[in-house]
Amino acid sequence: MTDHSNGPGPQLTHQTALLRVLMETPSDIAVIATDRDFRIRDINPVACRLFAVTPEAVLGRSVPEIHVDQGVSEARFEQAIARALETGEHAFTQKLGTGAGARHLESRLLPLRDPQATVCGFVLMARDVTERVAAESRERMLLRAVDQSPVSILITDTEGVIEYVNARFSQTSGYSVEEVVGRRMGFLKSGQTLPQTYAELWQAIRSGREWSGELLNRRKSGELYWDSVRIMPVTDASGTVTHFVGLQEDISSRRATEENLRLWATVFENSTEAVMIADPGNRIISVNGAYTRITGFRPEEVIGKTPSIVMLSRQDPHFLRDLRRKLAEEGSWEGEVWDRRKNGEVYPKWFGITAVRDAHGTLTHYVAIFTDISERKEAEARIEFLAHHDALTRLPNRILLRDRLEQALAHAERAGTRVALLFLDLDRFKTINDSLGHAVGDQLLQALVQRLGACVRDTDTISRLGGDEFVVVLTELRDADAAATVAQKIVEVMSAPFDIDTHHLTTSFSIGISLHPEDGYDFDTLLKKADTAMYHAKDGGRNTYRFFTEQMNVHALERLMIQSRMRQALEQAEFVLLYQPQIELGGGRVFGVEALARWNNPELGMLGPDRFIPIAEESGQIVTLGAWVLREACRQGQAWRAGGRRLSVAVNVSPLQLQQADFCDIVHQALDASGFDPALLELELTESALIQNAESTLETVRRLKALGIRISIDDFGIGYSSLSYLKRFAVDRIKIDRSFIRDILTDPEDAAIVRAVIQMARSLNLKTLAEGVETQEQLDYLRSEQCGEVQGFLYARPLPADAVIDRITVDGILRS
Repeated sequence: MTDHSNGPGPQLTHQTALLRVLMETPSDIAVIATDRDFRIRDINPVACRLFAVTPEAVLGRSVPEIHVDQGVSEARFEQAIARALETGEHAFTQKLGTGAGARHLESRLLPLRDPQATVCGFVLMARDVTERVAAESRERMLLRAVDQSPVSILITDTEGVIEYVNARFSQTSGYSVEEVVGRRMGFLKSGQTLPQTYAELWQAIRSGREWSGELLNRRKSGELYWDSVRIMPVTDASGTVTHFVGLQEDISSRRATEENLRLWATVFENSTEAVMIADPGNRIISVNGAYTRITGFRPEEVIGKTPSIVMLSRQDPHFLRDLRRKLAEEGSWEGEVWDRRKNGEVYPKWFGITAVRDAHGTLTHYVAIFTDISERKEAEARIEFLAHHDALTRLPNRILLRDRLEQALAHAERAGTRVALLFLDLDRFKTINDSLGHAVGDQLLQALVQRLGACVRDTDTISRLGGDEFVVVLTELRDADAAATVAQKIVEVMSAPFDIDTHHLTTSFSIGISLHPEDGYDFDTLLKKADTAMYHAKDGGRNTYRFFTEQMNVHALERLMIQSRMRQALEQAEFVLLYQPQIELGGGRVFGVEALARWNNPELGMLGPDRFIPIAEESGQIVTLGAWVLREACRQGQAWRAGGRRLSVAVNVSPLQLQQADFCDIVHQALDASGFDPALLELELTESALIQNAESTLETVRRLKALGIRISIDDFGIGYSSLSYLKRFAVDRIKIDRSFIRDILTDPEDAAIVRAVIQMARSLNLKTLAEGVETQEQLDYLRSEQCGEVQGFLYARPLPADAVIDRITVDGILRS
């Protein structure tokens, strides 16, 4: 301290008093000494650092003057002086703004007295307790946080004796602070937690590790509750465990919620009804086991994806829109819909869906519940089936037969086709029934139904009227020959004996046939006339068939003769090939011919293909006939080539030929035997031939193309006319059917079809040939539409092989 007073007397007195005070002052105390007029006379280095001042800046200055600068209340200062004089010392705390920032001080104001006890000045001693105040503030804040924590907190010593609990602990357990402090923490035990759990707890915390788990405890009221517990050891500076801190959270509500959720999850997963839950965006978030069992889709295959409520559109097109509208307006919908399983199987289900909203009305989920009602529908179908079918044979009964026939008649009227009704009566069935019993008779009926099924198409109908009477309805027939073919087939398949139990039975049908439209336009009329014809068949010796009119019988006999003579005709070389030239419109040159079969029958004369080709196809003899045509066409083509005429030869191929496993071999053999160039052979396939067994047919066509053979589509436009098939089968040429060319000048639809086919072929780089061109006007039209090739009577009828060469000039132009 430095003395800055004047005069030896007062100075000595002041220094003596100050020295006495300083001798008793710790070294971290700031000291400021004033005279009795409150002018600063001394300041120690601690005070300079604390207040961030220098001695020169404050010595001699008046304390009240400094207080004015710092905003200290003068009244408060005077009160402090008065108390110091009254008691000899005044202790107080204060917060001052200093050059070093705000500081918290613990201060003492003492009067200085001379030996005569006269006040000669004052000393202010202050200790900086800023850090302690901050620590105490933090401690108070932490204590408030602990006490106000939403979880229970307790502190124990190393033996588990409780030293502190917060308010939440008391609220949760029901025990007051006074009731638990000093007790061991085990007093909350319910007795229902496994002893092993507590052993693991103590083992962990005594080894200095944290432990966490769930304990079933008991409140003061006796109520059990679940605590989620976390206990942590507290160590001192040396690492020694001094206390344990426990955090406990009452999770009873959560456990109850989880238990309910587990219960509902069990119900959800084990329900026999499929449950699907989707978010507001209609993305699936959960499905149960029944959903997987019914649909075949595993959860991971559908979660996150948008469900198709009705995969199979058996409902009205507006069904889904109406369903969504009803969901929005009423919040739920239920009804019967059709769906598709993962394996593709279509099935019916009873479907209910509910829109779930929260308390504010916001959509949160969709919940759909459905059951597979296949069995119920099957039962209904069985009842419906038995109402319209014969119980023994499962064939349509008279009611369903009438409906099927009326539909067939209506379709035939629109399509311009025929319908045949065959009335079948089983010969001598009563004798079998009476002699061997009804059980044997029933088995015989079931066995013969199997044979009948093999004689007709899926689109035809077999019905049992009762007893030994059956009716067969044949639809979409071109002529009466088709009905005769089926009738003859039935007669033939019935000729083989039936083995029923130990009995070797032989029976037959007498068949009467009536036709629409020739014999009638309704069910009753056609049935009556077929029945009449059936009796004529019985009169004719049974085991045969009769048409209602004699004229049809004559025609049927002719057909039967054609079929029976066809094999012999092949052996006796009665078949011949004619060739119709094909002309390239650009230069008028003949580039090829189409081979057309004719039958020179000794009894019926020269038969066109329409008389025998359908019979050959139905009887299967087209395979043998087609192989002969291939061989002969290749032989003739090579003969022309050897004579200096290079003509392509087009050969028609039946769908039945194309389905034969050895068809490619037959073609290859025809080429090898003749030496004909494969590039000059063109096989004409129908659209229907490509559609049947498409993959197998595609492989056959690929093998043919690999030989260099060209492929054309015959009669294009009357079948499927599929662009995809043209591309897949690498077709070279499209032949426009003569039915479109015939009315091309008078029928706008035919003209539009021809134009579209030509344009499509051009876009696919395919050649186009128009069949059946008979007039110059038709030719002019086709030329204007840029059709590339034609054939028809306008140029030439089908010609014998030698006439073809006579009609073609050296330049390849067809002579008139």
